[in-house]
Amino acid sequence: MKPTSTLLGSLLLVTACGPAWSQNAAQPRGKTVAVAAAASLTDTLAPTSELHRWMPSASPPELDCPKGAAQERRTTDTGWETWCARGKVKHGPARVFDRAARREARSTYEDGKLHGPASEIRLRPGLSLTQAVQGYGSSHVQLANLEELTRASAELAGWLPSATPPRLACPESTAQHDEVNAEGWKAECRRLDGSAHGPARTQSRAGQETRSVHENGRAAGATISISDGRTVIESTYEKGAQVRRLEWSGSVLLTLEVTRGESRALLRFHPTRIAAGLSRFKGDVRHGEWQSWHENGKLAEQAVYEAGKERPGAQRWDDQGRLIETRRLVEGTGTVEAIHPGRGDEKTVCERKAGKLQGSCRTTKKNGQLVDDTTYAGGVALARKTWYEGGGLRTEWKSDVQTGWSKQTNYHPEGRVEQTSECLVSVCKTVVYDDKGNATSPQSPDRTTLPTEGALRSLQDM
Repeated sequence: MKPTSTLLGSLLLVTACGPAWSQNAAQPRGKTVAVAAAASLTDTLAPTSELHRWMPSASPPELDCPKGAAQERRTTDTGWETWCARGKVKHGPARVFDRAARREARSTYEDGKLHGPASEIRLRPGLSLTQAVQGYGSSHVQLANLEELTRASAELAGWLPSATPPRLACPESTAQHDEVNAEGWKAECRRLDGSAHGPARTQSRAGQETRSVHENGRAAGATISISDGRTVIESTYEKGAQVRRLEWSGSVLLTLEVTRGESRALLRFHPTRIAAGLSRFKGDVRHGEWQSWHENGKLAEQAVYEAGKERPGAQRWDDQGRLIETRRLVEGTGTVEAIHPGRGDEKTVCERKAGKLQGSCRTTKKNGQLVDDTTYAGGVALARKTWYEGGGLRTEWKSDVQTGWSKQTNYHPEGRVEQTSECLVSVCKTVVYDDKGNATSPQSPDRTTLPTEGALRSLQDM
């Protein structure tokens, strides 16, 4: 087996040079090799930037400016900016911090142009609150972001990770006890006997923080947990042009982007750090081989594009490696055809305009019987009908995008209405009918999602 460094080099070469897939080959050449290279790549691309353990600075730090350049500083209402300059031109490292945006960016210049490493960190904190309830254990409430919690605790609105513990409001007869190490810090109020009594806070170097209150050595009341929602971007520039970009969510690698001249490749990853998809562009237009993988590493989809147009022969597989779809774009038209071998060679035909689904998108059996008919406008589904094996109408769905209204009707194989669900935005009213057509008691309002099929999603994404 090739060493990891060789696999990484091979992948970067492939991303720059274009597809290695023979349209006439019985098996796509990249089906095995690309998966192995992409999977091994995750072992090499470990978090290296110190921003993965970043703590904000209240003032601009000292920069290591190159010979002939001097450091300049500027303070703003929400942070600071500092850079190395040779005359009036940036030359050397530069950093900018915006407290309000919870963002710091670092870059390197050569004669006024970005050149060398660059990185950025953004924090989008989320919070959860665990409230002890006597007799019922505890209840857990997840809050989407800091702004939602400001109604209960305004002090958290400007939260940022810190290198040292803050001063706690310790009650009488207690004193604050701090522990600081390479992994973070812990602060709590303690009595003379060492028991925790009063507020307590812990924070890791990665930014996660927990706030709680103790009473006589035991947790009392609510515990607030803060997850900093850290995104780190690591880039490399050559004479003002970006040639490589890595994006992380916490410690999870999301994407690797490589650029060589006009050619650009984007490798996406599953949360498990298994390669999820490899896309190639020429400029901003799809050009070259596109591949995606299931989380078990098996190939999920493969297609080849030329100047933004998909070549015939694009295919999809399930997570067991079984072929489930082959599609093609009919030359000279906006029609896309897809064959589904796993469903008795059903065929889906869709119309597109300006790259988006427009008009009817129909799935039929070999005998011509309709299975699914969905109507689109600008890539958005407006109405849909599905049919039973015998030809009877199974479901009917229609919507109004402007108002958020939608209604779905489900039919019995005999043709009578079984159930209707009418929704406004995300709140729905459902009515069930008996075999005589009488409405029963409506069910509780529920949430609804747009009906869709994997085949339609793949066609819409083309």
